[in-house]
Parts: sequence; structure tokens; C-alpha cells
Amino acid sequence: MKATLLLLFFLMIATLSYPRMRQQYYWGIKGGVALPSNIGRNSDNPGFADVAAAGINGALKAGWFYNQRLSLSVEGSYIYFPNKSSFWDVGTRGNIEANYQVSGILISGCYYMSDEDWRPYAGMNFGINYIRNMVSFKSRYVGTDNDASVKYLYSDWRPGFGAAVGTSVKITSKTEFCIEASGTIIPFLKEKTVPIKEDGVIVDYVTENPHGNQNHFLITIGINFML
Repeated sequence: MKATLLLLFFLMIATLSYPRMRQQYYWGIKGGVALPSNIGRNSDNPGFADVAAAGINGALKAGWFYNQRLSLSVEGSYIYFPNKSSFWDVGTRGNIEANYQVSGILISGCYYMSDEDWRPYAGMNFGINYIRNMVSFKSRYVGTDNDASVKYLYSDWRPGFGAAVGTSVKITSKTEFCIEASGTIIPFLKEKTVPIKEDGVIVDYVTENPHGNQNHFLITIGINFML
């Protein structure tokens, strides 16, 4: 940890002492694939990658370059994960549909390792995420006295943080193409116990978010437009 902080300190000093160009502002769009992760999984419970399948993501962002090596940006993002059908298979009892949605506002800082048209970079981000997870069970006995169909909805605001690596390629004097891989940690989702009732009597309980964390990876491509 001390070595990491020392490295970041020297990078900051080197960057701030780098000759500054005129501050340049930009905005951009990006999108790609979202991959659920079991990082941080409690061994007694399923991980996020056990209950969710690969999804999609998209984001709008705006930022500025302090100099040719350092940028700061803010972005609004949306991620959608469908359920993993093998985990939620209940056979002939009915059908389960689930999805996991994350809407976030993130602040990112990136350090660029080159001044050329092709510029690899690494960065870190943190922000706030609105989690909206839905699980819906449709019983095979819909419309009868034995209908046990039920829908669970979990929503909460949770902090998150992560890291990214990527590269930008200059297309014109005002546009650049970016490809990026990032990982995000959204830990400590609150457990919510939901009662299951039959004829108005509680017969069991279901615990939502047994995976505990909603960590994931993103692989994105995008375009930045200089102002």
C-alpha cells in the first residue's frame, strides 16, 4: 500500500511539472459489454457471476485535460445484466425472470503514457450507483388458488470505485477513438428478507441479493469530441 501511494505521489509530481498545453475540454460517448464478477464473493453464498449473465453498458461523459498527460472527467452510465438462466431454473414449477440494473455518476482521473496520436492510459474512478434488481416468479398455476407468483424489487444507492486501462487513438484534430477495459467494485449490498405467504400466512422467507456484491468488468469502445 505504501509503495502504491509513493508511486502515485511521484506520478502526480511528474505530471504537474510537465509543460502545460492550453486546457482542452471534451465530451464523449461509449458503450460495450458488461461482465458480472465473483470477486469479493462470500464462499457461503453465490457470487454475482453465478446469478447474472453478460450484459450491455453505455455512458455519456465530459472532461478536460490539465495537460497532455492528465485528464479528469465525469460520466453518467447505465448497465443492464440479464439473469443467468441455469441458476434461476425452477423446472416445471414455473418461470423466473431477473435482471440487474446499475445507473451511476462517476468521476475518473486518467494518466496518459504518451504524447503521440496513440496514447495508452490508466486511471481510477469512484462515484455513486443506483442499484435496481428485480426477480419475478411466474407460477405454472397462474389464475388458480395455487398461484404462488411473486415479484421482488430491490433498489438502493451504493458507492463504488474501480480502475481502468485503455488507449486513445487520434482520428482528427477534434476527435479520438478509445477502447477501454475497467473493473468496478460495488460492495456490501444490504440484504432484504421478503416473506412468502400462502393463504395470508408466512410460510418461508427469501433473502434478496445473496451475492452481497455487485462487482463487474466493462469492455467499451467510444469516441471523444474536443471542444
